[in-house]
Amino acid sequence: MGFNKRRMERERAAAQRAEDDQRRRELGRDEAQAQKLVAVWNSRAARKARPSFYPTIETALLAGTPWLAYQCPACQFIGEVDVRTLDRHPAMSISGLIPSLSCRLCCSNPPFAKLVGLTAQSTIAAALRKARKP
Repeated sequence: MGFNKRRMERERAAAQRAEDDQRRRELGRDEAQAQKLVAVWNSRAARKARPSFYPTIETALLAGTPWLAYQCPACQFIGEVDVRTLDRHPAMSISGLIPSLSCRLCCSNPPFAKLVGLTAQSTIAAALRKARKP
């Protein structure tokens, strides 16, 4: 039997579909694991317990929680940052963001910011939207 172009294309397409299915299954597992890690970290942060680990930026994005809330321990300023907008390596831990998030309004040598939690949407923007509704 000779060369069959259509058969080769079908085989190539089938191999591509199998590879895509495998990738989708792995991504689903990664998303579930990322959601668990972020949930554990958020629960420790809510209890004000000392964190035993910090999730990476990539983990926060996979879990669908790109908004990082932080607080200044001195003046109690609460802020949020969307980690999708930061130019940082995805494998970087969110604890590496602490120095850049520290409040410069309350004193010249600010204390390090305290990370409060990761959320799916901005809680400050949600509160503002709720306040605007009559």
